Amino acid sequence: MHYSTDGGATWTQVDLPLGGTCCDPTVEWSTDGKYAYTATLGGCIVFCELWFYRSDDGGMTWTGLESVTPGDPRREIETSFADREYLHVDHSPTSPYKDTIYLAWHKWNVMRLSRSTDFGNTWSTWVFSGTPLGLGADVATDRAGNVYYAWPGSDSLEVHVSKSTDGGASFGPLVTVATNNASFSFPLPSMESREAAMYISADADTSDGPYADSVYLAWTDTTAPESTVPSENHARIRVAYSRDGGDTWTVTTPHETADELTVDRWQPFLAVGPDGTVHVIFNDTRRSPDRTAVDVFYSHSTDGGQTWSTPERVTSELSPNIDDSFEFGDYSGLDIVMNDLVAIFTDNRSEGGGTGDSIDVYAAGITPGGGGGGGAGRIPGSRNVTGTPLTITRLGNGDLQLDWSAVCGAGSDYGVYDGVLTVLDDTNPVQCSTGGATSTTLTPAAGDRFYLVVANDGAGAEGSYGRRSDDSERPVSASACFPQSIGACP
Repeated sequence: MHYSTDGGATWTQVDLPLGGTCCDPTVEWSTDGKYAYTATLGGCIVFCELWFYRSDDGGMTWTGLESVTPGDPRREIETSFADREYLHVDHSPTSPYKDTIYLAWHKWNVMRLSRSTDFGNTWSTWVFSGTPLGLGADVATDRAGNVYYAWPGSDSLEVHVSKSTDGGASFGPLVTVATNNASFSFPLPSMESREAAMYISADADTSDGPYADSVYLAWTDTTAPESTVPSENHARIRVAYSRDGGDTWTVTTPHETADELTVDRWQPFLAVGPDGTVHVIFNDTRRSPDRTAVDVFYSHSTDGGQTWSTPERVTSELSPNIDDSFEFGDYSGLDIVMNDLVAIFTDNRSEGGGTGDSIDVYAAGITPGGGGGGGAGRIPGSRNVTGTPLTITRLGNGDLQLDWSAVCGAGSDYGVYDGVLTVLDDTNPVQCSTGGATSTTLTPAAGDRFYLVVANDGAGAEGSYGRRSDDSERPVSASACFPQSIGACP
């Protein structure tokens, strides 16, 4: 395990207690940040067990469960034949099952899922264990806490999803999301040995925007029936969305399609931002004529997955194919908190400029909606009435520092509010007046998604622009602290 205390600039490595760990690590957090969670395979003599750990100090140590079971920092979830596990925590502030932990895996390709309602101390017996067979599952939860458990079939060409409306206690009938051309994995020129794995990356829109509670799935497939010859397979990314609680699904493509016979796209990961924007990354061979080397590319959708931006390159160098049985591994990762969008991926570039194999884990910040090279704390679309950006800095204790420039002449006052701007929440301002100061510090609460500075020109008028949940800008005003009128400021 690695942890960072400076926003990812530097990292410290620590070992999980008791040793014997192996592969497929997965991490998550409690909604208040008090606990970090991880699960991994371990005890792999011939086949592997599935182990879970908790950290009570931000990932610096992983012995948190010893507070309830002295001398035992680990929970054994599966004792044999476990594989391809993934953690999910219900983070929705409106869910009756908030902070329930879900852990998905398969045993001999039989899909399984367990849950914990006490921060990882105890775990249910398998609340889901059944067919059709599969691997590479993921879990998403919507604002009401409905659980969507999705996986690609290994004995069929279908993507399946099963839904729980009682916090994972029971699951309803299977729904077929889509039919694929391949199953399990398939070889490509860039992944001729390990093969490109067909796993699901799932997330849901828990914003208050126009596509709230939409559920999204991303996976890899071939463009035609699967071949055993790597060069004959051509890989693409598929994204499916549902707006009716998982009953029906629409499948779209988050990248170009005219070049599908010369470019492979595979190993996607998907995340939905706090404003409802859908983000996806994937490996892409467009800069490799023989389709053996890859870059990471990024695309996003602001209309609920219906249309997608032109993909933009995240990586600065091609990652070459290497002579190794794992090649690029099985997964990439993507996560977003507020405006921090970070991709994590395997990269085989030789940092020293040589030609030898060099297998490393890389991370890249991405500007949401704007491609690679990601930046600091500015929220796109936020500006004051003079056009000067509102700058937001996350402090070491988790507070947010807001800074802006004076507007509308001397004597201006400012009100600072939070809330998604579909409808401005006048009843819950964080701060009604800064006394003319152009800087303030806030302690965000769970569910806060937007910060806004409003200027008052001393004559009872206020005006500014804020970003709505649909990413459009509009003038806003608030009557909680100042008279409600607009027009004095440019």
